Amino acid sequence: MSEDAKLSAELDKVVLTEKGLNRERLLSNEPLFEDEQNEITFRQYVGESDLNSIIHLISKDLSEPYSIYTYRYFIYNWPELCLLAVNKQKICVGAIVCKTEAYFDVKRGYIAMLAVEENHRRMGIGLRLVDLAIQLMFLDNCGEVG
Repeated sequence: MSEDAKLSAELDKVVLTEKGLNRERLLSNEPLFEDEQNEITFRQYVGESDLNSIIHLISKDLSEPYSIYTYRYFIYNWPELCLLAVNKQKICVGAIVCKTEAYFDVKRGYIAMLAVEENHRRMGIGLRLVDLAIQLMFLDNCGEVG
């Protein structure tokens, strides 16, 4: 089975409700995708320890770091759209933080932050995080992503 077929099969497991994504289903440690070649697991945010990992990862590459309130705004309001890439030692090596909002008559997805550890770049981790996030936003009835 191709990687895209595996990803599609995993995302088909996401349960939708009339209001969009079922947050209770999504906020689990179940992987969204497993990159067996690079031994990277892609999953959603599950708790405060993930927040600390995301802050550490993203703040390393920013010239002006975000305040803790900025991270909390996104992660607490849209935890299902905060994705992590973790290695086999369960260390966060990549993260994407997103949100959705009404924009006129369309629901719009927005990618706020994206980071990959320097020694894990050029392995497709950032691309996979973006792809997963966009697919989840479209499953949540977003008409566009910006």
